[in-house]
Amino acid sequence: MAGLLCRLAARSVPRRRLWAAVPVSGTDTGRGSASGAVRGGRLLCAGPGRPAVSRRLSRSAQWLSERRGLFSGAQTQCVTVAGFRMASGDSAQTGAAVRLSGTELSKEVRAGLVTEVQELQNKYPGFVPGLAILQVGGREDSNVYIRAKVKAASDIGINARHIQLPRSTTQMQLLQAIHGLNQDPSVHGMIVQLPLDSDTAISEDRVIEAIDPDKDVDGLHPVNAGCLSHGQMRYGHLPCTPWGCIQLIKKAGVEIQGAEAVVLGRSKIVGSPMAELLKWHHATVSTCHSRTKNIQEHVLRADILVVGIGKPHFVKGDWIKPGAVVIDCGINAIPDETKKSGHRLLGDVDTAEAAKRASFITPVPGGVGPMTVAMLMQNTVRAAALAVEREHRDSWELEPLTIEPLSPVPSDIAVSRSQRPRPVSELGSTVGLLPSELDLFGETKAKVALSVLERLQHRADGKYVVVGGITPTPLGEGKSTTTIGLSQALGAELRRNVFACVRQPSQGPTFGIKVPAKDGKRTFSPIQLTRLAKLGIEKTDPDTLTEEEIRRFVRLDIDPDTITWQRVIDTNDRFLRKITVGQSPTEKGHTRSCQFDITVASEVMAVLALTTSLRDMRERLGRCVVASDRAGQPVTADDLVRKEEGRGGDELLGREGREVVWPPGEGEWDKGEGG
Repeated sequence: MAGLLCRLAARSVPRRRLWAAVPVSGTDTGRGSASGAVRGGRLLCAGPGRPAVSRRLSRSAQWLSERRGLFSGAQTQCVTVAGFRMASGDSAQTGAAVRLSGTELSKEVRAGLVTEVQELQNKYPGFVPGLAILQVGGREDSNVYIRAKVKAASDIGINARHIQLPRSTTQMQLLQAIHGLNQDPSVHGMIVQLPLDSDTAISEDRVIEAIDPDKDVDGLHPVNAGCLSHGQMRYGHLPCTPWGCIQLIKKAGVEIQGAEAVVLGRSKIVGSPMAELLKWHHATVSTCHSRTKNIQEHVLRADILVVGIGKPHFVKGDWIKPGAVVIDCGINAIPDETKKSGHRLLGDVDTAEAAKRASFITPVPGGVGPMTVAMLMQNTVRAAALAVEREHRDSWELEPLTIEPLSPVPSDIAVSRSQRPRPVSELGSTVGLLPSELDLFGETKAKVALSVLERLQHRADGKYVVVGGITPTPLGEGKSTTTIGLSQALGAELRRNVFACVRQPSQGPTFGIKVPAKDGKRTFSPIQLTRLAKLGIEKTDPDTLTEEEIRRFVRLDIDPDTITWQRVIDTNDRFLRKITVGQSPTEKGHTRSCQFDITVASEVMAVLALTTSLRDMRERLGRCVVASDRAGQPVTADDLVRKEEGRGGDELLGREGREVVWPPGEGEWDKGEGG
């Protein structure tokens, strides 16, 4: 065709996708060049010897043309933005899809992550995001992927650890390794490289389920998959490959909402999560798989096509709907002697043919692969940021237990049982303790490992408040009551992080400094009355004791040479049958001779063999004679440990017997009714 031609053709495709072929320069029997511009909603084309030709543009085509600006030059490339395609020359006839470069987009993502990591480190000095890559065996393709991930992490500022286990690794050993990484506070993200190269059968589902969902940066844990399925994408980690595909589609400017999307494949890693992501971006989604009939018909309807089935060039070019967006997630190694590696990579789509009909298409390699790694890094940085912010949060997410004051005031035991304590494991997690830092004893008690001090050494110390000596009120409100009351006020009312530390046993009976009771008069506890009876003192009023009786009552005055209880050990070495203790300068001259006995020969073992109930065991242990005082009177275990509120040393000695009962506080042993 000679001269200049302006043509605007509307194709009958869904969602008003408009194709405009605009040749804007050329020659016609030596007539020179031409130019085209958009003015006032009209496309103007003019050239030497030709009058200006004007065509009214649709609003969509006008927007597209204005985005393009002034058209000039020998050839105009094909550009697609927001579902509209503009081409010139041969591209208008044959089609030339824009290649979505995952390599370029991944560079942008990584650059943003570098800045984000630096900001975190400025806010939290010494903080380094951590990624653990757990591999079983040594598949070469897995090694290539892992090297790429480690390099990407290093460039961003993530501390990546590659943990390679031998092929002989069993499922139990792998689960133990995962458990250790779950407990490691320096690891914020964790992946298990699949497939597993093991000599033994290992369930991939069991392995994935063992990973802490907060550290599952692959986004494959059932918890994260469930969040995605329910549309709660801000709570869990998104699978890397599907999330990378979404970013590529968004980068192209293609509107997902309302589009008809088709996903080929239903794997847990790509197909299924990809369909969920498209669904929650408001696309109409169809999933095709190995049992789907007439796949070509489904593919022809797709505005957005995502393929991940592992079959090279499965999707043919004539299957593609004109103007569709094609995301190829397949990576298939095909033997090729012309390549240095001996193979070349092909996708699941026949890219050369599909590009003639598609508007956008991802290349293989260089498309989805780089974005998968970039999204893995993004998930890791996000997990690290959540972890460090959770560790440094100003207030614990604790819900105070409600208190309902009663009148008249119930007994102490009734008050103590009116609340169901929060499980200590849940409490520890809420205040920032790791499971490995808690040694649980039942649901309500635990020891805290001192290693937490090392983990939190970079944190600023809190304020330490000591409730000192205080005269109790007439209601008996002293140091302990004040300590608990202050903690309740600071924690429940002011929402400040607070721990209450109440020493046990209490200071009064331990050091003999208990102040008078609320009525101003001293009284003996039942255990003290028992002690007086053993001493032959038949008095119940403390004020009537003589000086000599007080001396005998408050001091056991044990003669060290008469101590009969020996140290015990499971095996008895003859060199331990006679030892001298107390020779250290810190013992202040309290030296005495003793020995080790074999455990089964001790009095405690005899009591355990003969006892009929917990109560009987307490009494037997309390009656054990451990020494004599200097006056020759026997000293029993009951005399050694005195508890207020009527609890004696026999309870301390019998505690081990009670603690073997599960659950604690139940069963005949605790009632003293049987053995």
